[in-house]
Amino acid sequence: MGVKFRDYYEVLGVSKTATPQEIKSAFRKLARKYHPDLVASAQKKSAEEKFKELNEANEVLSDPEKRKKYDLLGANYREGMDFTPPPGYEGGPFRSADFGAEFGGMGGFSDFFETIFGGQGGRTGERHRATRARVRKGEDIQAEISLILEEAHRGGLKKIFVEIGHDRKNLEVKVPPGVREGSKIRLAGQGYPDGEHPGDLYLTIRIKPHSRFKVEGDDVFATQPIYPWDAVLGTDVEVATLDEPVKLKIPPGSQGGQKLRLKEKGLVKKNRERGDFYVTLQIILPEKSTEKEKELYQQLKQLH
Repeated sequence: MGVKFRDYYEVLGVSKTATPQEIKSAFRKLARKYHPDLVASAQKKSAEEKFKELNEANEVLSDPEKRKKYDLLGANYREGMDFTPPPGYEGGPFRSADFGAEFGGMGGFSDFFETIFGGQGGRTGERHRATRARVRKGEDIQAEISLILEEAHRGGLKKIFVEIGHDRKNLEVKVPPGVREGSKIRLAGQGYPDGEHPGDLYLTIRIKPHSRFKVEGDDVFATQPIYPWDAVLGTDVEVATLDEPVKLKIPPGSQGGQKLRLKEKGLVKKNRERGDFYVTLQIILPEKSTEKEKELYQQLKQLH
């Protein structure tokens, strides 16, 4: 039974004398244009079909052995003509579904491909490993994602925009709790769609400077202003942390520059433990003093 002949050169828009580099370049350009993840929803179905055609054409023309076999059989045919292979070319134990997973989950190859190359579709032993080794992957993309310290500490979903070629892509990123400056998050399949598999997107974490907190390793540092009488007499103050506010006891006789520790109120570690939170005391004076206050300061000076 005949099948429709496919002109793989026409699919990629190259001549029959095209070099391997010209074939690769043509495929990469068209793959960017028709990748289903990079088109509008209304065009997704037609893009999927076109992308499968491009994958199939590239699979044949980029493989010297397949290209030679295709050129010998297809010398007298044009796109769409009925094609019946000569004896010996009927498909063997080929299953297109096996290939589908390797091509982004968009299905297998056409009946035309199965008719010619089906006998080469064995999925075991060295043949299987060799086939997988030839699978090309699109280029990876490096980008940055900015987080405030609380987002890096707690983790969660973060919406970002990434430029891929001339296209802007909206993505939702799951940020794990406790990421640090310079940490990387990998989004598989979100890179350039240059090959049978799209590349990956690597996001480098950048943590914005915080107005109140400073980070050193797993620990967080903050400054707490107190009045002189609170330093002398002691008091309780409410301190803002990365989570909820915490009540901190200021002991009597505290000094400016003294550090008080809130245990396990710092950043989340990889082992799910926590760093510490350190509060540095800063003794401040009222901006203005009344005559009565000045009199009391004078008495205090005489006492010392």
